[in-house]
Amino acid sequence: MKKILLIIIFYSMSTNIFSQSLPIAVANVTKTGITYSYSETSDAIAISLAYGESSKIDVIKKLKNTFPKIEDNTYTLDNQNLYFIINEINNSTKIDLKLKQTHNSKEEFNEIQTKIKHFFKSIIE
Repeated sequence: MKKILLIIIFYSMSTNIFSQSLPIAVANVTKTGITYSYSETSDAIAISLAYGESSKIDVIKKLKNTFPKIEDNTYTLDNQNLYFIINEINNSTKIDLKLKQTHNSKEEFNEIQTKIKHFFKSIIE
């Protein structure tokens, strides 16, 4: 009886552990020399890219194709859930992009999240 009870308790605990969404985090350098970090939870994404002058045009082009309303090196959604800042320092550039779900709908969040993932994949591939 004790063995059966222990098995049931263990199964219950493992179900709870595996049903939780764990954060994802990755950092690396692409073949073209772009340094990146990517982290994701169930309600947020953060991407940081750093690259030299040779990659600048390509990265900015991909960013503007994904998010066409960039103005003055910043981009913010109306509800402040997504923003990114482009910082240029000498011959290198850094982009910080963050998405956080707050009061918007899950569908809207998923749509923007998909765009961000598409942009990120286009950079690292």
